[in-house]
Amino acid sequence: MEKERYEVFNTPSYVYLMYDSIDKLTLRKSGSVYALEHLGLMSNNYNIYSPVSGKIIGTKKVRKEKNEVNTLVVENDYKDKCSKIKTGKEIYDYYKRKEANELFGLFNIDGKFNGKKYIMVDLTIKSNNLENKYIVNKYNYEILETIDAIQKIFSIDTAYITVNNGIIQSLLEEYSGIYPNIKFVNKVITNEYSVLYNGYDIIKIYNALKFNRYYNIKYVTVVSKKGIVVVKTKVNILINELMMFLNLESNNITVITYSNEKINNYDGILSKDIKTIVVS
Repeated sequence: MEKERYEVFNTPSYVYLMYDSIDKLTLRKSGSVYALEHLGLMSNNYNIYSPVSGKIIGTKKVRKEKNEVNTLVVENDYKDKCSKIKTGKEIYDYYKRKEANELFGLFNIDGKFNGKKYIMVDLTIKSNNLENKYIVNKYNYEILETIDAIQKIFSIDTAYITVNNGIIQSLLEEYSGIYPNIKFVNKVITNEYSVLYNGYDIIKIYNALKFNRYYNIKYVTVVSKKGIVVVKTKVNILINELMMFLNLESNNITVITYSNEKINNYDGILSKDIKTIVVS
């Protein structure tokens, strides 16, 4: 078995963007799209963004977890061209609660803080989910800064980070003295007074508050007989194309979501909710 490794796959041929009403889309007649561009709304007001630049070449029904959904098929031009977008605030604490809530809604970030007393951030590492290891390694300071900003914006007294790895805790403790209201614990505890996030959620919030933009990156752990690979890629690509990039067979694939739901014989898209791909 190969050792654990890290790969970057930024060049998918196509991405698949779920929609449910043509009337709620805002598309150019040419079909061209920019990376991070807002393309419309779902009926539930979920915002639709393209993670790549390119051109819409049609529509297709694909699997998204347990459902078959309608998608816009965007052919990637591999340029990641962006239109001009607003920037966020350099100092996160300057956001008012209403402003932050609006950004969270605009970029599809969960978390309602009314009546909440603490934040729980799960940064544990498991044998079939290693994304936190790589996210913390790259963004240790940004994670703490963002958690602190959430506390100040929403008047949350305490945040807890769950860790089960000495290296991860050491990386975070490099800066933890600056943030005395962030505590380390070894078990996730949630109740009606808490909001639960993972490392991926915090980086999405970081991008929303600092850059005022949609986070088009996806981390996923791929487990196979060859070993474990953590892949940084684009969200909403076909899992079969990712398997081709990794040179893995795609005959028997199980995906696991962040809510620990397992879906067997999966041949759909890599949505934001999938954390692990198991190839057997």
